[in-house]
Amino acid sequence: MKNIKIKRLSCFLTVLVFVFVVFSGSSSVFAVDDFDFIQNKVDSGTNMINLGNETYIPGSVNTVLVNKDSVVIKGSSANSKAVLDGGGSGSRIMSVTGDNVHLENLVFKNADVNAFGGALASYGVNLTIVNCEFVNNKAMVGAIILSNESTNAVIQNCVFVNNQAAYSNESGGGGGGAIDSHSSNGQIINCTFTNNTAIEIGGALYFIFGSNNTVTGCTFQNNTAPHGGAIYTGTAGTTLKISRSTFANNKANNNGGAIYSTNLLSIDGSNFTRNFAPNGGSIYSIANLNVTNSVFKENNATNGGAIRSTSVINIRGSVFDLNKASNGGAIYSTNTLNMVNNNFTNNKATNNGGGIYTDNVLAISGSSFVNNVATNNGGGISVLSTSRTTIASTKFTSNSAKNGGGVYNNAPLAISNSYFNSNKANANGGAIYANKNLNISGGSLTSNSAGYGSGIYNLANLRVSKVSISSNIANVISISLKTPTVVKPGNKLTVNIYLKTGDNILGAIYNSKGNTYINGSRKTPSDKTPDKIFSSAIAGSKKSIKSNINGVAARTYTVSKTAKKVVVSVSYSQGGKKWTISESVKVSSTAPSTPKTKTYTNKKSVSTASSASSGSGKSGSSVTVSLLNHENSHLASLVNMSKYTISSKKISYWNLKKESYTAVTDSLYKVNKDGWYSGTINSKGGVVWNKMSRKPSTTGTWFNLSSDSNTSNSKRKYSIGKIVPKYANNTSESPLSFFVSVKTSISHKSLTPYISYTYELVNKNTKTKKTVRFFEKSDISIYFASYLSASEIKNYSGALKSTYNCHVNNSAIKKQVVSMISKISGELTPKVKAVAIFNWLKNRHNYRGYSDTWYGAVNSLNLVLKGKIGQSLINCADQAHLTIALYRTMGIPAFYEHGYCKFKHNSSGHYWAKIYISGKWYMLDTTNSGNGFNSHTWKLLNIIGRYYELNEKIGNKKISSKILKEL
Repeated sequence: MKNIKIKRLSCFLTVLVFVFVVFSGSSSVFAVDDFDFIQNKVDSGTNMINLGNETYIPGSVNTVLVNKDSVVIKGSSANSKAVLDGGGSGSRIMSVTGDNVHLENLVFKNADVNAFGGALASYGVNLTIVNCEFVNNKAMVGAIILSNESTNAVIQNCVFVNNQAAYSNESGGGGGGAIDSHSSNGQIINCTFTNNTAIEIGGALYFIFGSNNTVTGCTFQNNTAPHGGAIYTGTAGTTLKISRSTFANNKANNNGGAIYSTNLLSIDGSNFTRNFAPNGGSIYSIANLNVTNSVFKENNATNGGAIRSTSVINIRGSVFDLNKASNGGAIYSTNTLNMVNNNFTNNKATNNGGGIYTDNVLAISGSSFVNNVATNNGGGISVLSTSRTTIASTKFTSNSAKNGGGVYNNAPLAISNSYFNSNKANANGGAIYANKNLNISGGSLTSNSAGYGSGIYNLANLRVSKVSISSNIANVISISLKTPTVVKPGNKLTVNIYLKTGDNILGAIYNSKGNTYINGSRKTPSDKTPDKIFSSAIAGSKKSIKSNINGVAARTYTVSKTAKKVVVSVSYSQGGKKWTISESVKVSSTAPSTPKTKTYTNKKSVSTASSASSGSGKSGSSVTVSLLNHENSHLASLVNMSKYTISSKKISYWNLKKESYTAVTDSLYKVNKDGWYSGTINSKGGVVWNKMSRKPSTTGTWFNLSSDSNTSNSKRKYSIGKIVPKYANNTSESPLSFFVSVKTSISHKSLTPYISYTYELVNKNTKTKKTVRFFEKSDISIYFASYLSASEIKNYSGALKSTYNCHVNNSAIKKQVVSMISKISGELTPKVKAVAIFNWLKNRHNYRGYSDTWYGAVNSLNLVLKGKIGQSLINCADQAHLTIALYRTMGIPAFYEHGYCKFKHNSSGHYWAKIYISGKWYMLDTTNSGNGFNSHTWKLLNIIGRYYELNEKIGNKKISSKILKEL
């Protein structure tokens, strides 16, 4: 702190000052250094007191009492403020009892008082505080307390940092680290609240008794309290409106990571990001809550990742994204919930209600639910009440859960003009699971999937009206083939095929307990599923057939007059599995005109994915690999595999520029009566075909390419077959497909990702060994490839997952990994990548000392990237968050280690990272450039703990004893 020199003026100077005061009136400018001077000016009736940019400390006056009306106390400017330093004297810095007092360009700091309002207490009306700072003040409540009488207060463009509501007694206290407001009609405008704390409620603001208070354009970050990390509103009649404000990284130990409200709260145009509490990651409300045009992102809780409420909620025009909880990934409600025009995306519940969990009345309209997930029930919504639920004009897309991928409902449910697409349930109800009566009208059910009830799983009465239903898929239970037992030569043979699935109505609905009405007509459940495509072959004649509305696919075939028997084979493929039945029908001239029939049923499937054959080679033997595992066909193009078996295969990852290694590439082609097409593999192993202007000129080794014909081209599964001659014609009456393996060179202007395949082969005759190695061009996905075994992934799963402060696979984290790994030349072993990450971080010299965790991995990365090398930015805990997030994103297990350490000048607690590579754990401390990979400059005195997660002052999930034993 600056040294304060008390000036002693001679009599001559005193006279000059007196003369100056007389002639300058109430606009005098004074340069003094204690509270006595300020108090004297107030007592003398000076209305305008300019304190310049001096620092003032307690003198004989410990608390400045502003008991006059219309007093203005100012510092020089917003950038050159006067400082009122309480110095921990045990007294409040200032009390205001006058009306219309204006404070501007002042800093209030270091007050420490066991009373209400550490820096400032106001008892007068119309107080205005502008461009002031309140720093490191400590009191029972608030750096500022606004009493019941202090109505119409305006606090604007102010900053509140590290203030504490640190004390309490039988009279109260412990609430509102920055401001405790008992007044009405107050306005807090464009203020910033950072790292304020309260031991009980309202880390930054505590509103009690007063009404019609507003918070506008403010920022709240890293504030903490047991209830209401940033704001707490209490007592009957206390109302608050919040608009255009931001809440980030606020935390509550119990309820309301950002806000705890016990009375009417209205929020408009505000953002809530990465707030945390066990109940209500951002907001916990026990009174009516109105939210409009706001965004809730990456908030976390046990119940209600963004909001938990026990009273009525009205939400309109808001976005809920990437929130997480056990129940109610975004919202947990036990009272009426009204939702209009809201979007829920990527929210997750580890139990029920990926987007919303409620056990009361729910009404939703004009909203959308996309990519929400629940481990148990209700990927989008889970409703456990018995009150009626209504959903109108709402879209559910790609949500998933065990039951009810889109909606799980335990109440009477009415849905109108809503669309359910690509939702999934691992068990029942791909789009909707309804325990009670369900009425659904308008809209659609398309491409949903489940074990039972691909579209709807309903256990009561169901009424469906004017709903478009298509392409929904339930689990296959069995395939059946019905044929005559004997047929006459030259007669017609008719076979029927049908599929039993987890749908028993319209190929999209499962209902076993209630009545089902489709467009007013009652439907009886059936074991036969409509609109399914089968592959059939009768006496070698192949044809695809489709089941009709009754679920039966029929085919008629004229039997040859010379046939002795007719072999009938039918199959159905779905999800990489195939169900097949093959039976022979006897041909006899003595067959009755109406022969008996027999039905054959198969419940077992086989996988349609094929595996590599070690006996494949140039001689034309089958390679049969899937396109996503096609390296064996490249091997067969390089070596005559009829002479060898594969002993082992090793895959490694490289960045190469110009090398003489053997490299391969491939092309896909198709030819039919219309000409040639080139193919591109999609992410699911299917192929997208594009028309070519002429036949290909590609040389190399050509293989035939076969596919499952029961799906569209882009989803069709392909496998590589035998080596064949290059097809030379321009067209083909029968469609033909080819995989072509081509040797190439490695020559690029910059480092490029490659995959290396190294095979150990054994000669079938001589038993001698041969090593074959080749490279294939890849992409940046190899930078994240894991070398871990299945058992290692299982054992160290806790050291690989994303947590509240460690953001694994975050886009910014992945971008930084690519930036660093793309610069490494040669083989990208786990240790090579790990050393590169470590050196980049430690050589930044960005260590900064502060307690606990402030930023987490992503915010720490942003600070490091925006800051300069050598700039003090983040402490050891935040450096550990960032370090561990980078390693886990690359598939390298990592955890937090916490110890008490002796440094050069002191001893203190310290965090660092431990990472696992090739059976060994390495200790990494990036806070000092003198530290090495698995070495450090300090002495470890004792280990405090080891953690998978580190959320606040301690790790909240310790490593299991099994892992510790391995260490």
